Amino acid sequence: MSTDESEIVGLLSQIRDLLARLDARAKVDRVGSPSTEGIAASVRAELARGGHAKVELIEVLGISAPTLYGKVNGKYAFSLDELAAAAAFLNTTSLELMEAAVRYDAKRGAAEGVLDPRAAWHIDPWEQPARARRRH
Repeated sequence: MSTDESEIVGLLSQIRDLLARLDARAKVDRVGSPSTEGIAASVRAELARGGHAKVELIEVLGISAPTLYGKVNGKYAFSLDELAAAAAFLNTTSLELMEAAVRYDAKRGAAEGVLDPRAAWHIDPWEQPARARRRH
């Protein structure tokens, strides 16, 4: 085999390995989309791992301090652009942040006695508040 052929074979084996890893990642059992609170928790965890302060994200995301604190505490959702910028700042990917958020949601649902986190979001449109009385 010539050097060109061996380089091509090496590249093809690397591509095959990458495709196998992507296929394995795609087959991961996902319960649902991550919640706002789950994404906020994964961002907080990455901030702590990297030894960063929350205020460092203000300049990175270009938002005000109250908005940042609302997003990091799970009150407001991160946009996809903000999540990508935060992930780049934290030396991770937005996919990894979302996967961590799904794991957080699943763990939180199991701790609350809910096996499927989607069941916690079930909304009955006809359900009355606990204080409601039936009128005669």
